[in-house]
Amino acid sequence: EKIAELLQADRATLFIVDRVNQKLHSKVALHAGDEPLDISLPLDQGVAGHVARTGETLNIPDAAANPLFNPEVDRRTGYQTKSILCMPLYNRSNEVIAVAQLLNRKGDQIFTKGEQDQFAEFARPLGIILESCAHLQSHLTTSE
Repeated sequence: EKIAELLQADRATLFIVDRVNQKLHSKVALHAGDEPLDISLPLDQGVAGHVARTGETLNIPDAAANPLFNPEVDRRTGYQTKSILCMPLYNRSNEVIAVAQLLNRKGDQIFTKGEQDQFAEFARPLGIILESCAHLQSHLTTSE
């Protein structure tokens, strides 16, 4: 949420890469419903799936016009995605372990190259933090 606020985005989503099941997983806390919305997407589909597979950052000014965009999550949430800035998050072994996505630049603007560069600065340490959290979680689970 803080990164979305700093970069003038309406929403931010973090997708965790599940290579075993070939999926991306996320929970959306901020939406119209009362409970967090679980999102599970095939790794071979959509903008986030493309970023997870290729490691390529995508800055999409018009989501509906992009062939990678999958409107299914918008249909489920009632949200309308207009612009997307989607970036891979890497672990220490330089593997994509997650995808961070900003939606709808405020003021109906597009995400600038400067905002993309700033997002990349946040993404670098975030991948390492996620890797450390996953390692800690697995350690706690196996020691119980």
